[in-house]
Amino acid sequence: MSCWPWTGPPVALDLPGHGRSSRRGRGDYRPRRLAAALEETVRSFAPGGVPVVGLGFGALAAIALKAKFPHSAGRLVLVDALPGTLSPGLRLWPAPSPEFPTRDEAVAWLEGRGATDAARTAELETEQAADGTWSWRHHLGSLPPDAPTALDDEALWEQLVAVPFPLLVRTENGPLDAASLDRFRARVPDGDIVTVHADPQDLADVLRPLTH
Repeated sequence: MSCWPWTGPPVALDLPGHGRSSRRGRGDYRPRRLAAALEETVRSFAPGGVPVVGLGFGALAAIALKAKFPHSAGRLVLVDALPGTLSPGLRLWPAPSPEFPTRDEAVAWLEGRGATDAARTAELETEQAADGTWSWRHHLGSLPPDAPTALDDEALWEQLVAVPFPLLVRTENGPLDAASLDRFRARVPDGDIVTVHADPQDLADVLRPLTH
C-alpha cells in the first residue's frame, strides 16, 4: 500500500471563500473550480506531492485536486465525506442570509434551516463586525444571485475511482451511513476505510503514519 510519506509540518488551508481566504466575485465554489487554486497553494508549500486530507466540503475539493493534478498531491485522505453525502448540510448554504444583531439570532436562523448543531456552527462560522452585527466568515451565505448552487457533485465519483489507494476515515456514528460505505467499497476496491472515535487524537493517530 502506497503512503507518500511527508515529514514537514501540517498546513491547514482555508478554501477560497472560506475563513480568511479571498472571495470569488462570481461566487463559483464548485469543487472542480477550486482544484487549480489548491494545487498552486500545495505546490508552494511542498513541491513534489504531500498527503492531502479533506473534511466535509474540503474532501470534495481534495478529490478534484488529486484528479486534476495527480502529481502535485500525494495520498488522498477523505474524512467523513464522499460525493453526494454533503447535500443536506450544503442546503444550509448557499442562501441569502441577513446580518444578525446577535449570534443567538444566527443560531436560530440555522435551526430554522434544519442545522443539527446550530450553536457550534454559529460559533465557528460567524464573526462580529465593527458595528456589532454578526455575519458569516464564508461567502456561501451571501453569494451573488447567479452563483452556482449545486456544490455537492456526484460526478466526482468518477474522479475518485481513478485515484490510487484513497483512504476514507469515518467517525463512529458519524455522518456516513452504511450505504455510502458500501458504495465506496464497491466503486473504489483499492481504497481503505478506517473507523475512529469522535476524538481528534484518534484521527491524529491514523494520519501520523502518512507524515513520517
